Amino acid sequence: QVFNPPASEGYTRTAVVTVAVGDKYKWMFDITLPSIKAYSDRFGHDYICVDDSWRKRDTHPCDLKQNVWYLLHSNRYDRILYVDADIYIRDNAPDIFECVPEGTLGVYEEGCHWKTTNAELHRDFRDYISHYNETMDKLGFRPVQQQWDNRYYNAGVFVCDK
Repeated sequence: QVFNPPASEGYTRTAVVTVAVGDKYKWMFDITLPSIKAYSDRFGHDYICVDDSWRKRDTHPCDLKQNVWYLLHSNRYDRILYVDADIYIRDNAPDIFECVPEGTLGVYEEGCHWKTTNAELHRDFRDYISHYNETMDKLGFRPVQQQWDNRYYNAGVFVCDK
């Protein structure tokens, strides 16, 4: 059940969302999820864990990130921090909503850490994009950029709003 906080003047409704499905990684969720919840509580953000009760048959965990869109566009929340369930948040982590201005997407570009001489990594990423584009084309969607510019944004942590 999702809490639907009331909209009020000057109050921004925020949530920290994670996806933790399947028994295979329960050992890890037992370590990481309490840190994510503690982070949410520390700054007064709602905590939403999309777990197996949200899952439909054969739903891949990555597909469950789409709940972020739903939570924003159903007017339940104004801003959301999405955190993959394999991330441990340290006790001294700052409130990310204060670091990312409203109206912007907060993501981390980690491609800058990759060496451009790593041909194998580049080939693997290009193969992934090629497969992704084929799948999206079959579904009737426009393919993504074909020429990779070495930028890679980690989708395991992001801040977004409407």
